[in-house]
Amino acid sequence: MLPLEKSSPKESSSSRAVEDTSSWLPLQVLTLLVLWFGIVACNNTDSRANGGAMTASPDSFHNATEVRRDSDGAVVLVKGDNLSGVIELDAHFASSMREQSYDEMAQLFVQNYRIPFQLVDPNSEVVVSKVQGDNLGYHQVRLSQVYRDIPVLNTEMIVHFNPQDHVYLVQSQFIPTPTELVVIPALTEDEVVKSLAQSNVTLGSAVLAILPRERQRPILVYTIEMRRSVIDSRSVVVDANSGAILQEIPTVYNIR
Repeated sequence: MLPLEKSSPKESSSSRAVEDTSSWLPLQVLTLLVLWFGIVACNNTDSRANGGAMTASPDSFHNATEVRRDSDGAVVLVKGDNLSGVIELDAHFASSMREQSYDEMAQLFVQNYRIPFQLVDPNSEVVVSKVQGDNLGYHQVRLSQVYRDIPVLNTEMIVHFNPQDHVYLVQSQFIPTPTELVVIPALTEDEVVKSLAQSNVTLGSAVLAILPRERQRPILVYTIEMRRSVIDSRSVVVDANSGAILQEIPTVYNIR
């Protein structure tokens, strides 16, 4: 019988080192994978700003197949099979979907996409004016625009929901937030009403508003109801700084 060979202390130590390394390698790989997925998850989630829903790409519309803008760059139409797909992952939006709270869903949608809509703070600039639904399960939410609690004339946004409660169409006449507009008028309400006073004319109160203008900055105006007779009533738009009459819009029509 041949004597057993004894391994040297150096060889035994080296062998143990190889065994230790092979046993730790899977654990190290697993740890690196966990860290990598954690970093990706953090990068793909925006922190909620001003109460808006979270999204991975708030500067562009998710799943949009068509986006139209006017000559001023404001969005006038967005179309897609499910424009709200990413936002539906947010707990707040998901809760609104379960409750079928279409007004809240529409506001969260606009808040999330405030960058392409060119709105600074939709929470204070967007007001729900009407919610409609039909027998097929489609819903529409009509939104009006205000700035510092002053209504913006001739503006409306309609957010459309399909029967699965996904946003699939948005039609908009909103303007970008008029941050440079001075909202303190040079003329008071009484001064404007007195300037329009005429015999046999009934004037309502002057209401401060913002008038959009194509390719120009919006201006501060007053709107006043002026009635001359039962069939002659109109809304007069007056420059809140100069007093000039900018528009006269009939509000009563004589139909025969």
